[in-house]
Amino acid sequence: MTEPRLRKQKNTKEHFDRLAKEYDNCRTFDIRPIYHLARMVGQDELRLCDLGCGTGRYLLPLMKILDELGTTVKRATGVDINPNMLEVAKMRTEGFEIPVDWVFAPSYETGLKSNSVTMVTAFNSFHHLPIEGTVEEIKRVLEPNGYLAIYSRTKDQEAEHIWGKHFPDYLDYSQVLDREVLGGLVKYEGYKLIEEKVFSFKRYVPFTRVYEQTKNKHYSTLALYDLGDFERAFDVFVENVKRSYDDLETIAYESSYTLFLYKKES
Repeated sequence: MTEPRLRKQKNTKEHFDRLAKEYDNCRTFDIRPIYHLARMVGQDELRLCDLGCGTGRYLLPLMKILDELGTTVKRATGVDINPNMLEVAKMRTEGFEIPVDWVFAPSYETGLKSNSVTMVTAFNSFHHLPIEGTVEEIKRVLEPNGYLAIYSRTKDQEAEHIWGKHFPDYLDYSQVLDREVLGGLVKYEGYKLIEEKVFSFKRYVPFTRVYEQTKNKHYSTLALYDLGDFERAFDVFVENVKRSYDDLETIAYESSYTLFLYKKES
C-alpha cells in the first residue's frame, strides 16, 4: 500500500476518532430519503445491515420509519471499523426495542451469515470502503432479491457544494466517487440498478457555523490536508465565502445527494 494511501487512512481514522462523541451534532441529517427508501423496500419483515454505520444516525431512523410504515425489522446490524463511533451507537440503542448488533469489522469481512440480510445500506460511507471486496461481501450476505442502497454525494454534487466551490483544491482531496462508479455496480455480476434518485436540500446557515465546521474539520476531506496547506486554504476559503454571499447571517447554499438502489438478482 502506498504511503499517501496509508496517510489518508490514518488521517481519516483520526478524524472519526476525534469527532465520534459529537459527530451527530457536526453533520446534517435529512429524513426525506429515509422515508423514500423505506417505501421502496417495505415488506412484511426484513433484516438490515448498515456498512460504515458510524453512530447509527441513519440506521436507527430507518428502522423506526420502517416500523412506522408497517414493516417489521427482525434484526439490524451496524458494521464499522471505528470503535469510538460504535461505542456511541451502542449508547444510543440502550433500551431500544428492536435488536441491533454493532459489529467491529471491515466491510469486506462482516462475519454475517450468507443470504441472511434483506437490505444492505451505506449512508455517506461507500467512498471510504474498498469497493471490490465490499461488493462481493454484500452479494454474499444478501438474500435472493435483496437490496443494496447507497446514499452518497457524487463528485459532480461535491463540486456544487459550498466547500467544493470555495475551499481550494477540495475536489482534489475529496474521496467522493463519480456518479459512473456509484451507478455502475452492475458490472459486478448479480446486481441490477433499479433506481437512481437525487435529493437536494437548501441549507441556511450563519457564517459563524460555516467557519466552525471548517476550522474544526467536520468533514473528513479537510482532515486530509497537511497542516500548512489547510491553514492557507482555510484563509482563502473564508475570503471566498465573504465575497460570494451578501448576507453572512444567513448563507444559503445547495446540498445534493443521490440514492442508488440495487437489487440482487436471484
